[in-house]
Amino acid sequence: MKKITYPALPVLVVDDEEQFRLSLMMTLSSNGINNVIECGDSRAVLGMLQETPCEMALLDLAMPGLSGSKPLPEIVKEYPHLPVIILTAYETLETARQALRLGACDYLTKPFDLGTVRTAVRRAMHRRQVSEQVRTNNLRLKELQREVEDQRVREEILRGRGEI
Repeated sequence: MKKITYPALPVLVVDDEEQFRLSLMMTLSSNGINNVIECGDSRAVLGMLQETPCEMALLDLAMPGLSGSKPLPEIVKEYPHLPVIILTAYETLETARQALRLGACDYLTKPFDLGTVRTAVRRAMHRRQVSEQVRTNNLRLKELQREVEDQRVREEILRGRGEI
């Protein structure tokens, strides 16, 4: 796999358990990701993403008040290039399916294995970089298509004048 670079955008960690957030932040730090913001309430996720663009998000599925699966469809809709990894202590096949159907890029269970988290984060970062590259290439392609069309129009005008 290609080496992943870690840009300045932060990684968002959303979990109601402070100790788990700190543990995850240390895990990310050991993986070279030092720019991490945290949140203990899934209701605040969309507001945080509006205020601070993020590279990726790790979102706990089962939290008091509002489950992590509730904001997930909105996150995916508003930020389609933001990879979201779902975390849960209550793994079932149905919750995994639901998380992936709602747009999560991965699904990890607590307590997590450090290697598994590192691999999932690397995959999500790679996915983000590929997505950004595709988006950049699509924008460039549209720009080139406009230039080609403008050139065709100029040639038609010149032909109409009999100058070619």
